[in-house]
Amino acid sequence: MKKYISLIIISFIFVTLSYSKSLIKTNGNITGSLKNDEDHPNYSLEITVDNDNACKKESDFCLVQAGEKLNIKYSSACVKGHPEGPHAPSGSSEDHTILKIRDSNKSISYSNPITVKENEVYTIELYHEATSTWNPKYESTLIFSVRIYGVNKDIDIVSADKITNFKGYLCDFHDNKYNYGLSIYCENATQKFSERPVWYVKKGEPVTIVYNSYSDGNSSSGYNSSTGESGSGGYSDYTYLKRNGTTLGKLPTKIEEDMIFELFFVRTSWGTAAGNVHEETLQTKVIIKVDDTPPTMPSSITGLSEGWTAENVTLTANGSTDDKSGFSHYEYKVGEQGEWTRGSEYNSNVQEHQILNTTVYFRAVDNVGNASEAVAVQVKIDRCSPVISADKEARKWTNESITVTASDENSGIPEKAGLTVDNVLYDGKSYTITETGKHTVTAKDAAGNSTTKQYWIDKEAPVINLNGYIADTWTNKDVTIKVTDNHSDIKSVTKNQEAVSNYTEFKIESTGQYEITAKDKVDNENKVTVKIDKVVPSVSELTFSGFGYESKGEAEYVNAFDVKYNVTENDSGIKENKNILYLNGSIVNESTDKNVIYREKQNLAKVQRKENDKTFEYSVKVTDNAGNRSVEKKARLTIPRTIILKTVEKEDENQGLRKSCIKDGYTINGILINKIDFGLYKTIRLKRTFLADKEEGQNRKEFCYEEYKARFDGSVREEEIKENWEKASQTVITKADVRKVTIGGEEYWYYEDKIKTESGLGHRGIRYQAEWDWKALGVTEKGEYVTIDKTANTPGRVKIRLQGTDVNGEGIRYVVLDGEGKRIEEESDADFTVPVSGVIRLAVKVEDADFDDYSIEATELVKAVFMKGSEQSEETLTVAMEGAGAEGYIVKTNENGNLKSQFRPGNTSAGGWHEFANPEVKLYYNKPFNMKITMTEGCNGASGAYKDVTESGVIMLMAGTPKLGGFKLLVGEEAGYNKDGITSRPHQEIGLGIEFSEEGENPDKIEWNYGDGGQSEGDSVKHKYDQSPERKGNTSEYELTIRVVSGQDEKRASVNVHIIDTQYGALLGDEEWIGMHPVLGRIQVPENVTLSVSDNRNDKENPTVILGYGSALEER
Repeated sequence: MKKYISLIIISFIFVTLSYSKSLIKTNGNITGSLKNDEDHPNYSLEITVDNDNACKKESDFCLVQAGEKLNIKYSSACVKGHPEGPHAPSGSSEDHTILKIRDSNKSISYSNPITVKENEVYTIELYHEATSTWNPKYESTLIFSVRIYGVNKDIDIVSADKITNFKGYLCDFHDNKYNYGLSIYCENATQKFSERPVWYVKKGEPVTIVYNSYSDGNSSSGYNSSTGESGSGGYSDYTYLKRNGTTLGKLPTKIEEDMIFELFFVRTSWGTAAGNVHEETLQTKVIIKVDDTPPTMPSSITGLSEGWTAENVTLTANGSTDDKSGFSHYEYKVGEQGEWTRGSEYNSNVQEHQILNTTVYFRAVDNVGNASEAVAVQVKIDRCSPVISADKEARKWTNESITVTASDENSGIPEKAGLTVDNVLYDGKSYTITETGKHTVTAKDAAGNSTTKQYWIDKEAPVINLNGYIADTWTNKDVTIKVTDNHSDIKSVTKNQEAVSNYTEFKIESTGQYEITAKDKVDNENKVTVKIDKVVPSVSELTFSGFGYESKGEAEYVNAFDVKYNVTENDSGIKENKNILYLNGSIVNESTDKNVIYREKQNLAKVQRKENDKTFEYSVKVTDNAGNRSVEKKARLTIPRTIILKTVEKEDENQGLRKSCIKDGYTINGILINKIDFGLYKTIRLKRTFLADKEEGQNRKEFCYEEYKARFDGSVREEEIKENWEKASQTVITKADVRKVTIGGEEYWYYEDKIKTESGLGHRGIRYQAEWDWKALGVTEKGEYVTIDKTANTPGRVKIRLQGTDVNGEGIRYVVLDGEGKRIEEESDADFTVPVSGVIRLAVKVEDADFDDYSIEATELVKAVFMKGSEQSEETLTVAMEGAGAEGYIVKTNENGNLKSQFRPGNTSAGGWHEFANPEVKLYYNKPFNMKITMTEGCNGASGAYKDVTESGVIMLMAGTPKLGGFKLLVGEEAGYNKDGITSRPHQEIGLGIEFSEEGENPDKIEWNYGDGGQSEGDSVKHKYDQSPERKGNTSEYELTIRVVSGQDEKRASVNVHIIDTQYGALLGDEEWIGMHPVLGRIQVPENVTLSVSDNRNDKENPTVILGYGSALEER
């Protein structure tokens, strides 16, 4: 039971994995001539194909598509026996089956599978053969025969009713016993299955006929094997071939007429019991009919169109018949010289912008190649659009009429309704458009192709809307202007010939006369004039001149004067009689003039000089033609009191009163002024007269300019000396310079007079005098003198000289410091720049001729990256200085253990230079060299007192070479590089490198710290800087640090990097502009790059962008 189940499963799997179709199947058994010895009498034959591409049409022939595989399953039969009886010959006999396979007249071996080829004929025959030991001839009887035709893969073998265009053997007969046969080969033949064995060929078709005949005979006496009798007899066997009933002589090579080929086998025997016998057997018959009649012409061609068409056509031939070999197919050609193409359909396939004007021919072809006469049809296809031409450009505004013309070189423009303008049909091919507007013009050709264009005419000027303002009249209000154009749009709007960018609605707010000109894009023009006067008439200060007075003792009397003023009204003009002058509220003069001189002739007042001020008030009001009213201009005529100066007799800390002191580099002297009204004085000047050197309390002579100049040794320019003298000789006092104080119940103004200590004049006795100008009348008066015999002692200014050789070959720079050590920039040279290896020499000079000796303490502070042995430091260090040619040189350490030097020359003459040399300092590129000098000055005069301490400022020295402590920084051309550092732009890749000053130097490591978080190593690197979110303005600042390591030694350097926002060219990456941003040229914004512009860092979603006329931004 288990075996049975297993077999079932195996069989199921086999069926599932393979497929075959049984095409031919036959079986049977044979019987031997002697039945006493049977052995396997049954035979079977099965022909299968792998796929379903075969069909059995009749019992003796099949159609199989080329490429299909034939599999032959054959089992033979065999029967053996021995004769019996008194007259039986001795020996044995055998009957068996044998399978013969021929492939187009060639015997082939039986080997599975057989791959079928197109136009091959496979003949498979099964024979029953009988042999015996007493008869040398064997009998061969055909049991089964089938012919398999290999046909094209495209043929539907199931529905096929004929074989067409057959190239192969029409006949392939072979006798298995006597080896005769007949084969007929043809290149093109057709066989209808219903008319088998008839083949149709074209007249004159070449044919190859091979006929192998057979002939044999014999006469004998004795035993007759055919009858079993003894006696004399014989036989004769032969074959012959007939064509059309006549024995064939010469074999034909072409088929010129209908032919019937018949192959006969003839046997004649004699001496038999029946007598003489003659038998003729037809072995095979082939009928070949000549088809020389072409099929009928196509009866109809569908798909035609009359005349021209704009669409492709599909033409189809129909209706042909053929009574012989049968209709096969249609052919067509395009044009007389075209080549015939198989097919019943012709598709024009004319592309856009092409035409076709030709004749297409169709003909029918039968199965042997006869072709009918051709049917000709005309095809006219125009897929080219007609042309619209005009004397003006399409879709472009013009202020002129336009004449349009339609043309077509192919199917042509019809005379009727070939041109449409604005949906109105017009006859003819031309039309002139005159009206303003956008006009649609359509031209249609005879094939139905159309072309449409638009032509735009604008003959109307732009509209200037003044929103209620009447043109060419004066107004003091804003005028809002809207400029519109209903057609070609605005080309330009100018205001006094200057372009207006936002012309859709703009406002004129400023005073002036404006010619507004609006042009549309075809130069239609409209002009209006706008007059605005917002400028209030301006009245000048009222001045009083021609003042006349007489003095009697301390009293003065005013007799007469002129009141003068000017009116500035440059726009709409003064309205008639609206220039009005008032005195104390009453009108005294009316006019339309711009320049007014009013003479006041009455005796106005009597004024006491020292005690009282007297005021007279005038006012002016002016109205212009635009309705603007001037601000009322008032002027007071006041004769002021006399200014009286006093010295501070007693210092008062509560009120801040002081006699004389030194503070912030100034000598300060306290002065009291009587209670005056500063507004009554045009200018108050405090005149200073310096006194010669005398004992205090004695009368002193004036200290003159020549004496002052003689105190200098020629190191100061005379222009500078004179300027200092003039500045020290007087000063102007304003109300801002004084404050109120109370002394003995009376109010005074307290003024602190300041004289720069560096001038060398502050310590001298001074005689003060007040001088003033009346504000109203311009009269100048002077007050009485007041003298201060004693002032505080103050040091003079310090001058520092730096010596060395800078990068330009020059060797001296000066730094001038005031009495407090603050640098005087306008008197100092530029910062000194020296080579790294240079020696700096320092000299100090005190420019104060009043003191004979002083001491100097000089300390140098270096804040830079510099080397100390193999170690590196960035701290502020104190480095020793060497005094050149000085006695008393002292070197000691300060509290931090660093070196410090003090130089105290004794009794050195004033104004001399004292030099110091410093060969130890190493400077580095772009690092400051800070120096500090402390000077203690004193006086060895009778009092023996010392002056205050003066400290110098900071002196900036720069190393003037890009060598960074033994190596040189190299910067690519894409960035700028100078002593201020590297300058580039965002996202720009900068090439950086190192060049060593010492040949052959090969460090172990070069580290780059870019200052933006990026780092790398190598002697040649590249880096891109982005904008810093912390930047101020449009520049991001970074510090590039370079570290070179060689063994235990290392060198460092730092360089400033300035990344400036893009100002012209294409952006190299996303950028953000904040606030005001200068643009030097056109900015291109490429695709996938974002430019964010904002006036507020906190409001990036709503940026404010203000661009000038013609945008500087360009999108790519």
